[in-house]
Amino acid sequence: QREAGALLLPDPPAAAPAARAAAAARSLEARGLARDAHFAGTFTLLGRILAAALGLAVALGLTRYLTSVWSREVVARVYQDLQVATAEHLLRLSPGQVAQARRGDVLSRVTTDLSRLVNGVLLPLCSVLLLQPIRIALLYAVAVFVSWRLALCLLALAAVTLWPIRWWGKFIRRSARERQSALGDVLEAIHQLLAGIRLVKAFRREDHERVRFRETTARALAAEVAVVRARTASRTWIHLVNDVTFPLVFLGGGYLVVSHVWGLDAGRFATFAGLIVLMYRPAKSMVTAYNTLQDSLPSMRRAFEVLDTAPAITDAPGARPVGRPADALRLEGVGFSYDGEARVLDGIDLEARVGTTTAIVGRTGAGKSTLMDLLARFLDPTAGRVTVDGAPLDALRLVDWRARLALVSQQPFLFHDTVRENIRYGRLDATDAEVEEAARKARVHEEVLALPGGYDYVVGERGSRLSGGQVQRLTIARAILRDPDVLLLDEATSALDAATERQVQAALADLERGRTTFVIAHRLSTVRHADQILVLEGGRVVERGAHADLLGRGGRYADLVRGMLEGGDPGGPAAGPEAGPAAGSDARPEGAPGPVGGPG
Repeated sequence: QREAGALLLPDPPAAAPAARAAAAARSLEARGLARDAHFAGTFTLLGRILAAALGLAVALGLTRYLTSVWSREVVARVYQDLQVATAEHLLRLSPGQVAQARRGDVLSRVTTDLSRLVNGVLLPLCSVLLLQPIRIALLYAVAVFVSWRLALCLLALAAVTLWPIRWWGKFIRRSARERQSALGDVLEAIHQLLAGIRLVKAFRREDHERVRFRETTARALAAEVAVVRARTASRTWIHLVNDVTFPLVFLGGGYLVVSHVWGLDAGRFATFAGLIVLMYRPAKSMVTAYNTLQDSLPSMRRAFEVLDTAPAITDAPGARPVGRPADALRLEGVGFSYDGEARVLDGIDLEARVGTTTAIVGRTGAGKSTLMDLLARFLDPTAGRVTVDGAPLDALRLVDWRARLALVSQQPFLFHDTVRENIRYGRLDATDAEVEEAARKARVHEEVLALPGGYDYVVGERGSRLSGGQVQRLTIARAILRDPDVLLLDEATSALDAATERQVQAALADLERGRTTFVIAHRLSTVRHADQILVLEGGRVVERGAHADLLGRGGRYADLVRGMLEGGDPGGPAAGPEAGPAAGSDARPEGAPGPVGGPG
């Protein structure tokens, strides 16, 4: 263009036609170059914008992906941590505390309630209730700047909108609490149904159980429906307010603009209306998150009730480590009560020298198993004390004391695992050879080899794929493998026939040598060779002494033995002359009027 102008500069009006034509040609060429440069610059800019947009889209997509993955991973990790923490806490509780809890309710708290806690509390808090209020606050600040009078009207509208939502939130929380409790009842009913399926079938109570289960689930259904209705009502109310508010806002705002009220013009009103539109979505998200939070708060409380339960049995401050007992275990005036009123044990005095066997006998409910729980420190006495070599048991480290014990219970338990791992549970570092040797001593090795897979045979839930005698002998093998200093046998041979019991008794006799043993039994062959026998009645020791001495006195022990004979006990070995009327008594006296032992 400069060159074209130069051709006309001397005298443009009088320029020769040739000069004007040359100038026009140069000008057209300049315009073509400008057009090409403009298009080139535009396409370059558009390319950069497109590249930036694609980069931002990829970055936003990656951010959304990472945010979703990381947030879900955090929730999953929190869920796992809470499950582990709950399981660890349950392991710190005493057996009595765990036994008193309903299994189904505990399972509901550990699974359903924890899941609702992390998904219904943590996620809404992190993704909605912490971020959306900030967004709404910023938008509202702009609305105040645009028109503080309209902002006040908007605040009044929010108050009217939120009051019903708050009421529904309380209703949701109350109904959710009832639902979670009912879900615990449902899981408990399923647990009871599976545990007692043989009884149900035997008594043909399928219809009865079906009706009971339907009634149990009906309560959970009613509470769930109430929650759904309240959440739906809250969501519908937000939509209704939105649908009604927008026409009113535009009508009212139009009137204010036309009437020039509050100095409002069309531009400011349009800006304010746009802010309301922007506020709607985060407000809706907050209401949904609030309802979800109210739905999940009862689950949070139920889950943390488990974690807040204080263990009944703990180490005292400065608890000392426990060595191998060298002198004796003593009970000094020991009493115990479960409810603080009725005493299960009262004034129990006992001295068990190291290496001796103490048998505890008595009728059902006499307190025998409670006494065993005190020795294992599953319970602490409410009166008196238990000592080991003169040191109070509650002043010794609990984990060390339990490491010195082995327990064979009247209700044998096996994990859903192999035979080998169930025996190895007594000592986790035991070799396969040691496991098999323990099984031989428990007189179960040959039967294990006959199982499909031998020691790798999976025993089923609680040993359901084995006979009762096999289950009990495997628990005895577990105790043999542990090689304890103190042995607690709570009717350890109750599920065995007379012939198998004699074999296991021989193994237990070897196991008891050099160990302090406490035995609860209702078979004479189990207690007759004990160093001392305690007869419990009503939570008190009414007799104590050796088998022959107690028979000679003709007291409660003699009555128990006589009751065993009257109930029929043909399987025992013949006794010597000193056995008196109890000769030959060692079989299980099912239904006998006066068994020597039984669940205490």
